[in-house]
Amino acid sequence: LKSVWDNFVEKYYLKNKHDTPPTRNKDDDGYFESVPFRVFRGSEGPIIDLNWSKKMYFLLSAGTDRNVRLWHIARQIQIACFPHPDVVPTVVFHPLSDVLFLSGCLDGRVKLWNIHARKVQSHY
Repeated sequence: LKSVWDNFVEKYYLKNKHDTPPTRNKDDDGYFESVPFRVFRGSEGPIIDLNWSKKMYFLLSAGTDRNVRLWHIARQIQIACFPHPDVVPTVVFHPLSDVLFLSGCLDGRVKLWNIHARKVQSHY
């Protein structure tokens, strides 16, 4: 998964260790295929953090566009966008439920979001 200061997310397959290594260019780290398996576009600024759901069906992205975005991996679509008042440097699915996630915003608050209700359940 790659998102380092880009405004999109790319998912790559790991190379099979038994494959013969391809000719490497200067940007090739040798561990990932050179063509992305999935690309998720929609963010309006660099993405700072990513987090997978427990069952790996969903992905959260957070970044400088002041939003957390929920992506469906197989369908390659954005399911929801959760706005914040400032940059969102961190996001994580709740450890007990993929229906909830936590986001940390530069406004100094941590928010517990309910994905189904699409609203903040609590803030700290």
